[in-house]
Amino acid sequence: MGIKEIMVDMIAQHIRGRPRHKRPPKKVEGHWTRIENIAGAGIPDVNWYPGTDVWIELKATKSSQIMFQGSQISWASRRHKRGGKVWLMIRTEKEVVLTDSRAVYDKCQY
Repeated sequence: MGIKEIMVDMIAQHIRGRPRHKRPPKKVEGHWTRIENIAGAGIPDVNWYPGTDVWIELKATKSSQIMFQGSQISWASRRHKRGGKVWLMIRTEKEVVLTDSRAVYDKCQY
C-alpha cells in the first residue's frame, strides 16, 4: 500500500467520525496536526509534515456539489505559489478522493 492509499484510509477513518485522539498508523511517517477553525480563515483542516509541509482540506458531500469559502481558495493559492502542497480529501457516499487542491480550486469562481 502506497503513502497516498494509507493517507486516504487514515483520513477517511477520521472524517467518518472516529475519535480524534487516535494516532496515525506507525507506517505513516511524519507529524500530523488537526487544525481547528479558530486558527485563521482559510487554513486547511490537517497539517502533515513527513519532511515537507502538506496541508489537507477535508470535505464531505452527499451531492455532486462541494462548498468552499473564498478564504480557503485564496489560502491554498498563496501556498501553492510559494511551492507548498495543499490537497483536498473529499468523501462522497461512494468513495474518498485525495487530490491536489489546484485540480479543484482552479475551476472555482468566487
